[in-house]
Amino acid sequence: MTSKQLPFGLNKLCLMLVLSISIFIFSCDKEESTPSNPMIPGGGDVALRHYDASAAIGDVISIVVDENKNTISYDNITTGETGKIPFVRVNAGVMRGALRIVIDNEDFYLLEIPNQLIMTYLPVGANIEMVVGVKSSNYTPGDHVGSWIFFGYEPHPNDENYWGFTNVYDNGRYDLDIWNFSGQVVHTETGDWEMDSINPSIIYSMPDGTTDIGTETMYVLPEKLRIYDSGPQMGMGIGLAEPDQPLTISDITGKYVASWTGGYGSFEIKSDGVIKLQFYDDGQLYTDEYTDLRRTTPADAIHFNNTFYFTDHLMPGSIQDVYVIMLPGDAFLAVYYDPYKGMLTSMAVRVDR
Repeated sequence: MTSKQLPFGLNKLCLMLVLSISIFIFSCDKEESTPSNPMIPGGGDVALRHYDASAAIGDVISIVVDENKNTISYDNITTGETGKIPFVRVNAGVMRGALRIVIDNEDFYLLEIPNQLIMTYLPVGANIEMVVGVKSSNYTPGDHVGSWIFFGYEPHPNDENYWGFTNVYDNGRYDLDIWNFSGQVVHTETGDWEMDSINPSIIYSMPDGTTDIGTETMYVLPEKLRIYDSGPQMGMGIGLAEPDQPLTISDITGKYVASWTGGYGSFEIKSDGVIKLQFYDDGQLYTDEYTDLRRTTPADAIHFNNTFYFTDHLMPGSIQDVYVIMLPGDAFLAVYYDPYKGMLTSMAVRVDR
């Protein structure tokens, strides 16, 4: 896409949202990892796993997880930087199922649904970056089609995040809405899209009424997750597919692990709508629970087949509204708004599969 465009040719919007990815500041728990008898979720029998990913800054990255050699290799295609890092699979404790990486005596975690998707923070460029990716594939146009709730990350402190909804149709058309956090539509767009004939991860778009052709790199886990890369220093975004039928809490129960800049935590979603959480802060383990997880309703800021809501009583009253966009049985993206820091997000991956 062009340097001032969002997905499918949308020009950058001022949504009064400021990038912030942290929810808590965590410390490390080095006693919960062991290299023996690893817990490997479904799909882990594929020892060498390739992922196409994007970093929050907008770099395109290739990542390989080698289960035989216990290494993670990365190739920042944008900058040319490469690296290989050993990992240890965590077999107990808060981050059970994650891959622990130690760089300069600091812990990082790679969260993985093997041969499907990854989420991590790694120094793949000049700074520690959030990286999200999906398994490498040779896409067809149909892989890009679907209905997606998306969240866009702007890479610079003074830029503004955005979220919204887009339909991508198999007739070469698309439409999208951008919202503010209250769910009010601040931009609507329709246009044409097509896939590059040589590189099927390159998407071209043209909004109606313009002659501007946007270009972006799009990595897709069909009907689940898509990652769009806006280009160097232009950020990236995550789109989660909306299922055809409304989800229930029973569809999303399970244990999830999450990692933020400098820390980590876990969430267990129970069938009664209770979320049990554990997280580390200043070297101390904290446990708590949220008791009001529910499906969203038309009265909420957003309401789709895979959106949920709960109140975060651990946070100040002005930022307790949390919206959760689910990939049922796989992952979730939690979004809430701090009037002082802007929109905050956290991505978690389910591990008890």
